[in-house]
Amino acid sequence: MRNLRKNKSFYLIPVFIIGLMLFFAGEKEGIAGKGFVKELKSPVRIAFGPANNLIVSDYSQKSIFTIDRNRNKILRGFKIKGRPLAIAYFKGKYFVGNNTSKRIEVYTESGKIKYSFSGMIKKPNDMAIDDDGENVFVVDTLSAKVNIYTIEGELINVISENLTAPTGIALDEINGFIYVSDYGDSGSWVYPSIRIFNMDGTYAGAISGKLGMMGNRFSRPQGLAIDGNGYVFMVDCYSAEIMVFNGPNGVLVKTFGGFGTSPGKMKLPYDIVLNLKSLDLYATNNLGVSVEIFKNGGKL
Repeated sequence: MRNLRKNKSFYLIPVFIIGLMLFFAGEKEGIAGKGFVKELKSPVRIAFGPANNLIVSDYSQKSIFTIDRNRNKILRGFKIKGRPLAIAYFKGKYFVGNNTSKRIEVYTESGKIKYSFSGMIKKPNDMAIDDDGENVFVVDTLSAKVNIYTIEGELINVISENLTAPTGIALDEINGFIYVSDYGDSGSWVYPSIRIFNMDGTYAGAISGKLGMMGNRFSRPQGLAIDGNGYVFMVDCYSAEIMVFNGPNGVLVKTFGGFGTSPGKMKLPYDIVLNLKSLDLYATNNLGVSVEIFKNGGKL
């Protein structure tokens, strides 16, 4: 495992870490730290962009960066008027969830805005675009829903059943599932979970996490990725572990990562993407101020 980090991580008291862990479910702002390659300061969401390179939203710098995944260098970047969260890419267009304007904004590769759309979004936390580029799926954490738009921005469906504090999303179009990570609500005894929906938005089940001493080991599920066989990869921002489940059955088959600063460890990771050809997995390591690369992390 190697990473795209230049500077050493700094120490934080436990109370501060816990507060930052709730960033996406609450109203905390991003972390300003010492950037890698003199540019990244608060990496949040990650996706594949042009030429299958990486694109990363940087919350504190109000910027979107494109990173060469082979040379581990930032190729270019552009600023937006607001704080970026969700990010996706399709055919030369960057789709950005702006937490300031509460809109999905669509940019060219040079950073020129083409159009935007909303539909009463309160916190555009994560998003996914289907393989055909027809629909955009946007996780709205504060409204506890997933909005589904056409690629042009027309709202066509809303998923809200059994969602409490949704954070991340991934599509398994081969098997016909939408996976949504959700913090749940400990005060109401709602387990953190990965909620499962059919592609038409109907509820299909859940992979439940930990509430108190009960349930699976995850408690703050964030970014999701799906491999070519329908296995579900999820990063827990509290334990900093990446967990792999065998699809909707929810059987835990693999874990890696974990909290720390040594190679293979992270501090407050928020998102992951998986290269289906190389099986390399990439994770935004927020407090580590880096993008971590797990070589063959998708190999089971």
